[in-house]
Amino acid sequence: MQPNDLEELQRVLCRRLPYVAPVSLMWLAYGALDFVVYPEHAPRWLVYRLVAFVPFLLLHLNVRRVPPRRVVPAVCGCAASTSIPLSLMVLESGGFGSSYYVGYTVVFAFCAVVFPMDWRRMAILALVLLGPYFVAASWHGGATFALVAERSTFLLTLTAFLVAGGELSTRLFVRERRARARMRELVGALEESTRRDPLTDVFNRRYLGERLAEELALFRRRGVPFAFLLADLDHFKRLNDEHGHPAGDHALVEASDAIRRVTRRENLLFRYGGEEFAVLLPATRLDQAVRAAEQLRGTVEVLDVAWEGRRIPLTVSVGVTAVRPDDDADALVRRADVALYRAKDAGRNRVESA
Repeated sequence: MQPNDLEELQRVLCRRLPYVAPVSLMWLAYGALDFVVYPEHAPRWLVYRLVAFVPFLLLHLNVRRVPPRRVVPAVCGCAASTSIPLSLMVLESGGFGSSYYVGYTVVFAFCAVVFPMDWRRMAILALVLLGPYFVAASWHGGATFALVAERSTFLLTLTAFLVAGGELSTRLFVRERRARARMRELVGALEESTRRDPLTDVFNRRYLGERLAEELALFRRRGVPFAFLLADLDHFKRLNDEHGHPAGDHALVEASDAIRRVTRRENLLFRYGGEEFAVLLPATRLDQAVRAAEQLRGTVEVLDVAWEGRRIPLTVSVGVTAVRPDDDADALVRRADVALYRAKDAGRNRVESA
């Protein structure tokens, strides 16, 4: 698994681990039967069960603080803390002749379901769980060939199935995670495409409405100022008539690229309509916006645009305004539009503020 897959695994554990506490409590409740079946061992075995329960509880409480790459070792540590007390119970109840080995099937199956892992980590978990059992049971004795073969075959077959199941569940888990990530990318790309002007690749007028509403809400809530400007390419109709509409489209792309280069990263450029562009300047006063508009105007004026070997002169008129306490989006845009027409009436290729 890749590091991102481990982080996703950790999030899955955070969702699944709440089941650890009730299952462990059921395991402790099962210990009450020991007072009936093995009354001489029951008090000590209850301590063993508590020892097995505490690490699972600690993992449940701390998994969010465990680094992703340490999740699997933490799970194996909890498995070992369960396996060793259970092995002592096997040892004290008759070695290989004891039926307590069935407890391993329960613990291992539980770990396989709660902790999806690849086959290597699942195999390590199997060794951690089953190793102490074989050591303890063999040490006690009563390990006839037939009994060892029966228990070993059962446990190893179970291990093989669970390792294969763990590998399959993890592959499906990783594939589902990647499919979700790809889906998020596609949805994000689709949302982004609905915000963009197809010709100039700047934001469109629809998205401008959304951002104006956000900036107005921020201004009313926290008093953060912002400015807004409208820029219109001068004599654009004449450009289309003389050079053709493809030349006009080329000029729009060149102008938008130039404007984008001179605007701050926080400022947002929109195609407002036709040959008009809008720029939203967050956290900006009117005097700062006027300076930014002058820079924009000067950049377009010296722009070297050519079409089919002929130079196309471009200039731009700009209207600038800043938000006021009683503004809504329409009032702000109208005020910038009035300033823009004032710039055009004064001879074009200039900046006017409202």
